[in-house]
Amino acid sequence: MTFLNDLWGHENQLITGLSIDSADIAYTFETEIATFTPERGTIGSGLTEADSVVDANIKTSTASFFFMNNMALNEQFTLTLAGRYNYSRIKISGTNGDDNVVPVGESGTHTFIRFNPSAGLTYDFRPDLSSYLNYSESSRVPTPAELTCHDQTNPCALPNSFLSDPPLDMVIAKTWEVGLRGHQQALNWHLGLFQTTNHDDIYFLPTEEGPGLSPGYFDNIGKTQRRGLEFSLSARFERYSGYLNYSWIEAIFKDSFVVNSPNNPAAITSGNNDFMVSNGDHIPSIPQHTLKWGADWQATNQISIGFNAMYNASQYFRGDEANLSSQVEGYTVFNLHSRYKINKNIEVFARIDNLFDREYETFGLYGEADEAPGFANFTDSHFYGAGAPRAGWVGVEFKL
Repeated sequence: MTFLNDLWGHENQLITGLSIDSADIAYTFETEIATFTPERGTIGSGLTEADSVVDANIKTSTASFFFMNNMALNEQFTLTLAGRYNYSRIKISGTNGDDNVVPVGESGTHTFIRFNPSAGLTYDFRPDLSSYLNYSESSRVPTPAELTCHDQTNPCALPNSFLSDPPLDMVIAKTWEVGLRGHQQALNWHLGLFQTTNHDDIYFLPTEEGPGLSPGYFDNIGKTQRRGLEFSLSARFERYSGYLNYSWIEAIFKDSFVVNSPNNPAAITSGNNDFMVSNGDHIPSIPQHTLKWGADWQATNQISIGFNAMYNASQYFRGDEANLSSQVEGYTVFNLHSRYKINKNIEVFARIDNLFDREYETFGLYGEADEAPGFANFTDSHFYGAGAPRAGWVGVEFKL
């Protein structure tokens, strides 16, 4: 509902609402013994590990009440106050092997309650230039997978078997933002600074003993922080348009904890598998610099041609939370696209991704590959997420 009545002599807009979400999920999982082929395919044996068979039901529901109030304090200042109250419940039941997912006498129901406030102030220097200052809080409830893989003495492999584990706390994020926005004729731009601190952040911690090739468990590890800068620029001049988006983010751990990483090259060299993660160590898998840019040319009323590109800087391997080893290299990828408009309802398009067929990796982690059947002599602990090779598409779009 929206209310537009003046408040204390000021223009005011109040928006309120209520939302209810629910889901009923059936989850089944089993592990079949197989061997790898030289092409890294698999050949199943038909034999299933009895303890791995999971037949679980997950019911989730969230009820929320929210409001947002915008008040014009004067011609330049606008004050925004908002809040959201969330009531979430997750219920897990079923069987894991010969056992119940939830042992007798224990509850499989997890309840999370939280009110998240936010406030913001904007100032218009002139019609084409404004500034803003915002503070907000948000919350994330643990997922069923996290809730059922939280026992250090009973680690799991992902995807995990749904077991009854101690409860996790929800993650609370507190964010500050400040920035400038402007536009002038065909040019639009934005410059912003931000800092988000996650309280009771949830992280997957590996263990040496457990099922699968990368066993571990989820846990609340204290505070993590992400702060950085965002800049965006877009322009359109007659038949030409372009954009540029840049972000710098420093994602770090704020609280110290011990992580077990036996496949980290530093562990192999030192013989020590436990590493102390300290305040200021970078969170793996998050590149510090990201740059996206592109341009389009409307050659005729029917034909458009353009390109876009993306640069991601280097990042630490998952399993190197203490930042002791080398990083996954950064990469740049270029893409081309074109469209031909036959009429108002039909367009032909063509696209080439990874134009120069660059070989790159999107992320990396450390693992113990020699335990996989058929790879007993494989010693390299570096695992990579391979980027997509060059590929092209041609198609037709119909608009009704």
